[in-house]
Amino acid sequence: MVKFRRHVFGAGTYYLYEKVLDEDVEPLSIPSAYTYTFHKQSDLIKFHIYRGNALAHTTSIAFTNKAKQKIDVIPYKVNFNESEVCSGGSYTVPWYRNRGLYYLVYSHILHYLYANGYKADKASVNKNNKISIHVHEKLGFKRIGEGFYLNILGLRMWRENKVS
Repeated sequence: MVKFRRHVFGAGTYYLYEKVLDEDVEPLSIPSAYTYTFHKQSDLIKFHIYRGNALAHTTSIAFTNKAKQKIDVIPYKVNFNESEVCSGGSYTVPWYRNRGLYYLVYSHILHYLYANGYKADKASVNKNNKISIHVHEKLGFKRIGEGFYLNILGLRMWRENKVS
């Protein structure tokens, strides 16, 4: 049996989303059973929600193309020099799904980005990820494109179409 790893083989259709940060987003309050942290590195911030000592959700924000490659393999364009950022690497532990943690974290991320002068947040979402699509659209992200990604043994192809 042949096993494929994500970095060796991957294919899918992705929606591209953008949230223009022209107004502040009020961060939701964290339920008392959870704690919220963020860890800033030079070009990346990781936002986490814990329940006790257990990680419940994580999402990352990249501020450079090098950091973007760590959290999102889809090669869409982000204008980092024009105060745009890329969000990705989101994951909710299955036990904590359907509790609103993804939306909760994003409300804090968008508030942080607006407060620190960033102009837009861009993200790619697999077209089959209905929860992520719902959360992005509920938070005011607009679908700006759709693309197809293919990676076979390191040979990568990305075809992108803008949404009019």
